[in-house]
Amino acid sequence: MILLTGGAWQGQEEWIRAHAGEKAVVADGKTDDPEMVFQAGAALNFQAWVRRMVKEGKEEKEILDFAEKAARSGPDMILSMDQVGCGIVPADPFERRYREMAGKTGQFLAAMADEVYIITAGIGQRIK
Repeated sequence: MILLTGGAWQGQEEWIRAHAGEKAVVADGKTDDPEMVFQAGAALNFQAWVRRMVKEGKEEKEILDFAEKAARSGPDMILSMDQVGCGIVPADPFERRYREMAGKTGQFLAAMADEVYIITAGIGQRIK
């Protein structure tokens, strides 16, 4: 599995298209049902699925189990997850919980990944 991370709109989708091919099925955490990730070859906005699960009251184990299943769903899986924790700590308890779970999920996926890239300004730099 390959994990991409970086700020919003930094080029993750373009990186996936260049490396997975135009015909690859790409699920999107902002618009697709979570089950779609298991049928896709790549997934954008994984943090959006994490946000939905936190909103639904899912526990950390359930979220990490979903992440593990997604990471193992295909031999060439590419997952993209925006960095969420850079900035001011939110005052809202839900936003803090989401930020924490997004960070923990990103760390979990990075540990599982064969390769990790940070994408900035459309340039991917391998960090693992």
